[in-house]
Amino acid sequence: MKQSCFQLTSVLGSISFNKSTLLIFAFFLLMFENPTFAATRWALIQQQGNGDRVFIDHKSKLRVGNMITLWMLEDYRNAQQDYTRRWYSVASKNIFDCPGRVFRRIHTSHYNGSMGFGQIVRARLLNSKWKPVTNGKLFAAICEGFKKDQ
Repeated sequence: MKQSCFQLTSVLGSISFNKSTLLIFAFFLLMFENPTFAATRWALIQQQGNGDRVFIDHKSKLRVGNMITLWMLEDYRNAQQDYTRRWYSVASKNIFDCPGRVFRRIHTSHYNGSMGFGQIVRARLLNSKWKPVTNGKLFAAICEGFKKDQ
């Protein structure tokens, strides 16, 4: 028996969802949309002797010409702080100029929890100056295969 699109729509339209089901669905949708919540997306690039770690999100990597934009996560073993705020992780969106070996940050979010969890204690849109990439492992992970593609 063939059902038309209209009959299938009327069947699906009769299904009702309660508020808790919709809230749970919305929570999971937001959780997977936000790169800081999807912990499995973070690839460990470097672990320092003091326990601090640097991750990148390969799924967010976007290349346009000589530039690569992606999300990074810095996870600190010990709390970092300024005058009044403490944080354990920083998620940032960065632009890398691979041939020039420079980068700049365009957004940062500081979290009071590890791996981008917890509350945001500071968030900034930035227009920072270009800085040299001094971390060889980080540069290699981000600009991997850049010369091969040109």
